Amino acid sequence: MIETGEYNDPSHPGCRREIDAEGNVYGADPIPIKPGAPCLPGDETSPWQLVGKFGEDDNTILIDFDPIDEVKQGPALGVWTGEGLKLPNGLWTKK
Repeated sequence: MIETGEYNDPSHPGCRREIDAEGNVYGADPIPIKPGAPCLPGDETSPWQLVGKFGEDDNTILIDFDPIDEVKQGPALGVWTGEGLKLPNGLWTKK
């Protein structure tokens, strides 16, 4: 079952990533955003919120990153591995 709470994102170290019980996904990215850019203390960030949809088994979540992602790849499937949430760009691990 996907755990709610805060996560570490290897694609953006130190940046906020959080999933709530309704599937809302919250985050913040550095300004300017660059692939792999971390969020460092004192850096300006841009907060965002996305709507995710949990799968019927509660082990998957579909998240559409297109509103914040220039690449526009459509919804991404996240799968709970027991260690974290496996997404196409890496494994979000629980904080």
